[in-house]
Amino acid sequence: MKKIFSILLIDDSSDERLLAKMIFKKLDCCQELFFAANGREAIEFLADYKEKKDEFGNAFPPILILLDINMPIMNGFEFLDAYKEFHEDPRYKNSLIMMYSSSVNPEDHKKSFSFPFVTDYIEKPMTKEKLENTWAKYFPEDFQ
Repeated sequence: MKKIFSILLIDDSSDERLLAKMIFKKLDCCQELFFAANGREAIEFLADYKEKKDEFGNAFPPILILLDINMPIMNGFEFLDAYKEFHEDPRYKNSLIMMYSSSVNPEDHKKSFSFPFVTDYIEKPMTKEKLENTWAKYFPEDFQ
């Protein structure tokens, strides 16, 4: 698996963030791995384009955003509402957003895909196989 530029994982669970960090590191699949504990942190991170671009170069903005649904302060759906303005900005057009949730509620799946920029729904927990399947599906030219 080749490295994509960067991934942003938005999840309030420190255990999930640690698990994802271990898997991403083991697979050596990204140059930068960013974390946010809720949607508001993620919006604030994404909002400062110039500063982040200066700091992280081509690793910003993240190519892949993995988004939990149930979080305090700003949940995943509230993040998606706020993200609409970013999606309209050409600098963020290449970012893929995938829901990353333990919810198996069909309404959550349906609501997730009501946002045109949500590309997939991955159920927790993160596994090496799920990540490899994601790469093969969305980054086939980089999958080995």
